[in-house]
Amino acid sequence: TDATLDGEVVVFRDGMPSFQAIQNYKSTQNLPIQFIVFDCLQFNGKDLTKLKLIERKEILKEILPSSDVIKYCDHVVEDGVALFEQATKMKLEGIIGKRMDSKYYPDKRSKEWLKIKNVNVDDFKIIGWTDPKASRQYFGALLLAREVDGELVYSGEVGTGFTNELLKSLYSKIQPLEVDECPLDTPVKKEKGFHWAKPK
Repeated sequence: TDATLDGEVVVFRDGMPSFQAIQNYKSTQNLPIQFIVFDCLQFNGKDLTKLKLIERKEILKEILPSSDVIKYCDHVVEDGVALFEQATKMKLEGIIGKRMDSKYYPDKRSKEWLKIKNVNVDDFKIIGWTDPKASRQYFGALLLAREVDGELVYSGEVGTGFTNELLKSLYSKIQPLEVDECPLDTPVKKEKGFHWAKPK
């Protein structure tokens, strides 16, 4: 079978997709990884991009082999609000809403596919940063902590959503705060490329 598929590689931590785990896959290779396939663009030499999405997914479901690694991404018809509410309860990032009759436009964003985000807001202290990778400058991610019952507890890292200007600005503020010791009440292991900072 010759096919061109569209999907997303997902790493699962405690049964939930974890973007952080896929970013750090060198150290999380023990976690389950899957290719979640949601579209079929070409099958046996035939271009399917002009077909309706629902038709492309029917073809996809037929041709996808049974596998523990490659998984068909199912969908919910019409009950988008209920699906979003369930995704919010599960603390997922959100859902993608797609028109069933939408065509596939390579390399173009279409209003027929909408990302509906579950926006959560919380306050964290920056307690350090990681070295930048590839072409990124200044830092890779910020290390975060939050106050829990009067103690500063590690909360992970965030490395997305930064413009180059913001990376530069934040780095100029946190770099002078660098300290040698982990600032947490219960220290965590210092991974390679970690830099601790006075909590701010």
